[in-house]
Amino acid sequence: MLTDRTSSATSPKSRRRNRQQCLPLKGMFIYITKPLFTTFGQIIVCSIFIIYTIFAIYGALQMRDGMKLGQLLNDQSYAKLYFDTLDKEFDIHPLVQFIITEPIPYWRHSYMKQIKDFITNAKQMKGMDEKFEISWFTLLDYTGYEHPLDNGTFFIDKIHGFVNLFPPFANDLVFNQTHLLTSRFYLKFGHVHYNSHDGHLVNQLRALAEQSKLPIKVYSSLFKYYEQMYEVIPNIIQTFLIAIEAMYLATLLLIPDLKSVLIIISTMGMILTSLVATLHVWGIQASSVMMVELVMSIGFCSDFCVHIVHAFLTGTGTRKERAQQALINMGMPILCACLSSIIGVLFLGLAQSYLFRTFFKTIVSIMILGAIHALCFLPVILSLIGSHWPSHMNNRIQHNDTLEMTTTKMNDAQMNERLNEDVLMKREQLQKAQNTIEEEDDDDDELMSTTKNIA
Repeated sequence: MLTDRTSSATSPKSRRRNRQQCLPLKGMFIYITKPLFTTFGQIIVCSIFIIYTIFAIYGALQMRDGMKLGQLLNDQSYAKLYFDTLDKEFDIHPLVQFIITEPIPYWRHSYMKQIKDFITNAKQMKGMDEKFEISWFTLLDYTGYEHPLDNGTFFIDKIHGFVNLFPPFANDLVFNQTHLLTSRFYLKFGHVHYNSHDGHLVNQLRALAEQSKLPIKVYSSLFKYYEQMYEVIPNIIQTFLIAIEAMYLATLLLIPDLKSVLIIISTMGMILTSLVATLHVWGIQASSVMMVELVMSIGFCSDFCVHIVHAFLTGTGTRKERAQQALINMGMPILCACLSSIIGVLFLGLAQSYLFRTFFKTIVSIMILGAIHALCFLPVILSLIGSHWPSHMNNRIQHNDTLEMTTTKMNDAQMNERLNEDVLMKREQLQKAQNTIEEEDDDDDELMSTTKNIA
């Protein structure tokens, strides 16, 4: 009996076996994920993630802002070596300039008293050096009480003599023959924190200048860094809220199910919270660099969550069946995407720049945390409280009916093939029997002819 090997090679069992041979990790993935959807597995996963979320929130609250100037430079940079040595060996106390931008009657005692009161109030602020002061009027030692009738002429003459006696103050005084147009004096910081405290002190000094009745402007060459640090935390919070709202609207358009969208947003919040806590453990402080990387991480969070939830909603069966099927179908693509992204930035971990190393740590953290949430926590939550529509069961019934019809058709086709094979076999047997009879008749004829010839 001849067998058709082509038909057997393309049978459903052989095709299923070939798929499993092509994707051996998927089969292993199926067996690994089965314990997650048992009652005991669901309790364990939920308990672990509750404890994990508490620690993540605590770690995120410990995050502090700040970044030193040397961290903006390459590790081999001469300027970085200078800043590191300066921080290690000396205390940095930046000078703060207070510029009186308009002509005022300095010769009047009331105005000089306002200037000295302003300096006293500025020194008393937390973070300012109370003993340091460089001011031309302290050395000039001019009071309006000594010259009550002076209209400025004697004061200007004394300024000319003062500049000739102390040339270094020539850059701090701008005057003509009749008026002192602009002047400045100096105070300095008592301590530099390299975080938002410095920016807060800058704002306090500016507020003090605005509250005074004097045309004073406050400036230092490092204010641009302090202002940036002061705005980091508010900008990160604001950007997070805007980005999450945008993701909420975009996800709601693609997945028109409010319950599923809320689960996605909640999972994204957990991932971002744990990301901030992880970066804090790695010694990274909040800065403008970190803010850009965190905003970029929001997109990765949505990718991890949306794929699993979409596969869950488009499946058929109970919550547990659809969650397991979504994990089996989307688990390997998500895992491969995480591994490829980590491999892509792996060499940045060896870079000689703080900026690149921070980017590497952020990407690795978001990939690992996103994969853990998407492959462990989210499917279990969906199997417990995910959306369940009547169409899921109806589709399952239709799917089963389709499978039954397909199975029936396949069985009928197999029966027809077997009948055809039997008919062919019988025809061959009949043909062989007919050939045998003809051969026997030919032998009889030969025997009869031989007998006649002998007779």
